[in-house]
Amino acid sequence: MKFKGNNLWAVIPAMVGCVGVGLKDPVIDTGPEDWQGNGDWRDDDVFDDSDADTDADADADSDADTDTDTDADSDSDSDSDGDGDGDGGPAPEGDVGALIDVLYNVNACPECVEPAVSQVELSANARFHAPVSGSWLDWMPPMGTCGRDPARSPLASTGINLGNWAYLNQGSTVSIGMALDASTNTYKASGLDMSNWVNSASYTLTIPESGHDMPGALMTPGGFDDLQPIAILNPAATAFRAPISAEAATFTWAPAGTGDGVSISILVFDGVSYASLGEVHCWAADTGSFTIPPTLFYSPTPFSVDDLLFVLIHRYKVTYTTNPVDGSLIEAVAKKGATGTGRLFP
Repeated sequence: MKFKGNNLWAVIPAMVGCVGVGLKDPVIDTGPEDWQGNGDWRDDDVFDDSDADTDADADADSDADTDTDTDADSDSDSDSDGDGDGDGGPAPEGDVGALIDVLYNVNACPECVEPAVSQVELSANARFHAPVSGSWLDWMPPMGTCGRDPARSPLASTGINLGNWAYLNQGSTVSIGMALDASTNTYKASGLDMSNWVNSASYTLTIPESGHDMPGALMTPGGFDDLQPIAILNPAATAFRAPISAEAATFTWAPAGTGDGVSISILVFDGVSYASLGEVHCWAADTGSFTIPPTLFYSPTPFSVDDLLFVLIHRYKVTYTTNPVDGSLIEAVAKKGATGTGRLFP
C-alpha cells in the first residue's frame, strides 16, 4: 500500500488506512539514514533557490518574491496583493473546472509501514471536470485553526477526457508526463524522479491532443531548511521517540513565507495495538511557527500517553488560472514537505 501524504483524490487519507497493512515495531529497525543530515526535504541541496540576481528568491528580477514580475507578492500578475492564492486572500470568482495536484513528500522512516515505501515520493495528477461551485480544499479548516478527523471529499469524482496524455513543463528541461486513467478520466504520474520538482517555479500544463497550452497553471512553493522538533525526522532506529506534548505541540520551520499556508496533520495510532485512533489537522499561516490547541488532543475522544504519531508537514502553494476548455477556474495545489514520527506525551 502506498503511503501518501496529502492526497486530494482520496476520500479518506491513505495514511489513516495504513493500519490495514500494519505498523512495524520501530525497535527492530537499525541504522541511520544518510539523508537526515542533508536531506531532500531541505533547500540547501540540489534544489537550492539560486538565480542570477542578488535577492533571495528564485527568479531573475530584483524584488523579493518568487515570480517573474516586479511586484512584491508571490503570484504571477503585476499587482501587489495575493488574490487568487491560498494565503487568506479571496480566490477569484467563478466555478472550478479542473484540479492540478502535485505532491513532493519525504518519508523520514519509509520502513515504518508495511510494505515499505520510497523515501522520496513525487506524484502529479490533473483532472478536468464540469464546473462546480467550491474548492478542492473546502475540507480544510479556516486559516490558523485545526480540526479533528477531516472528511476529505472530491469536488468532482470523474473527469473529462481531453486526450491520452497531459504534461507539466518547467522551462526546457523538466517535463512530467501524466497518462490518462480512463476509469476516472484523471491524468496521473507517480514514482517521479525528484529532479522534476523545481522550488518556487512556474509550470505550464499542456494537453497536445486538445491543443491546450496553459502557462503558469502551477506554481510550486519553496521547501524547508529547518523543521522542528527535528526528532520527528528520526530514521527507523529511533522512530516514534520524538515527544509531542498535547499541552504544547509547537512546530517551527524555516524559511517562512514562501507558500500560501502550511498543512500540519497528526495521525494517531494506539501504542499497543497500532489501531488507528484519528487525525488532528491544522491549516497554518506560513509564518514559521504554529502551536496546536491542546483541546484537539482531548476532544471529542481523548488520545492517550504513548500513542504513536505520524506527523505530516507540507507547505502549500495554490494557483488559479483560466480553464481554456470552458472558461472556469483551474485550481492548482503544489505541496512540499515531509512525513515523520513521534509519540504523544502530556
